[in-house]
Amino acid sequence: MKKHLLVFAAAATALTACDRIAELASGVTGEDAPQDASPDAAARDDQNAEPLAEAGVLNSIPVTDRFEPNVGAVQDVAFWSHPTLAFASLTIIAGENGLSAHVVENGAASATLDGRADAIEVAYLDDQGVIVGVDGASGEVFLATIDNISQEIVEAKRVSSDLALGATGLCLATDIGVSNRATGFVIGPSGIAPLKASKIDGEIELDASSAAPALDPSMTGVTDCVIDPTTGVWFALAADGGVWSSGGKVTSAAGARSIGLMVKRPRTDDLAADINDENGADTDETPAPAWTPADGPILALMSDNGEVSLIRASDGVRLGAVFLGASFDYPAIEAPTALALGVANYGGVYRDGAIAVGDGGAVSLIPWNAVANRFALPIGDSVDPRRPQPAEDDSFRIEISPTQP
Repeated sequence: MKKHLLVFAAAATALTACDRIAELASGVTGEDAPQDASPDAAARDDQNAEPLAEAGVLNSIPVTDRFEPNVGAVQDVAFWSHPTLAFASLTIIAGENGLSAHVVENGAASATLDGRADAIEVAYLDDQGVIVGVDGASGEVFLATIDNISQEIVEAKRVSSDLALGATGLCLATDIGVSNRATGFVIGPSGIAPLKASKIDGEIELDASSAAPALDPSMTGVTDCVIDPTTGVWFALAADGGVWSSGGKVTSAAGARSIGLMVKRPRTDDLAADINDENGADTDETPAPAWTPADGPILALMSDNGEVSLIRASDGVRLGAVFLGASFDYPAIEAPTALALGVANYGGVYRDGAIAVGDGGAVSLIPWNAVANRFALPIGDSVDPRRPQPAEDDSFRIEISPTQP
């Protein structure tokens, strides 16, 4: 029973992004490392070199929901956005025994798929939502489709890649301006495999290249990655906790094991932020501040002890850290294994997005607005991953009002 307590630049090709991330994989460091484009990069690196545990105030936010699928140890988690019904969107949980899907809004089990999955990502090929995952034990990458109506999960493709052996991460996003293709990377200890999924004439295709250079064992390497669906910009997490993007180094934080991304848009309406008055009652008297490019996207870095540190990607400034604490119904996170940030409207308390953390054989959730309110961050409008670049409004509009005779 559910009880509520309270996410390649746009102009760059996949090959260009692959070249940049491959530099990280091949261990380019020191004087040869790409320089941060920001003029205060050195000062920022000094500021951000401390461990995540020291990155500001640690706030405990009670677990709102907890799903316990029969997939063994949870390896990864992702979100699937329903095409029309926000409250029918899914949390996809990957484990050593397969995949399990649960409705975000009420926790109901939806579908399963057998087979080990060490890392997964959800993308959209036109109207088709797909799960791309990797079995690090066999070095195989698979693609499964999600039916928009029945929500059935069916494996459609499976390919082998030597670089997928021992996979530690996977990132994927629909290409900007090419709605039937998604590109990204599979991250493994032996290198980085460029990844492409496409839908051509109704047929699903999957390609996991093995052309990337091998990882130099003396270097820190790349362990995880995430892609902004609204811009195509990727962010890569290095083994030492440093975060890099298409434009250079973002932060030198240490101790992170997983990376997530929250992206928003300026509000297009006059919705107000949910705040509490002095008596603890909900009130909508204060309008939500506008989300601006300076506010995001926000990177979320999860450490071994379950702390989720928030870092503003635009300048590397740390906003603080949260911990999924115990609630009346669910225990606190103790042994985190996976992190995902859902950027869409999933209904109910998750209308502004969600944070999911894998812990042993379960996944716990908290709403993004609980985090945003705790740090006084602007809420912003949720992004629809199916349509991350919304169509522009018609500038010429005729309004007709009835008049009295």
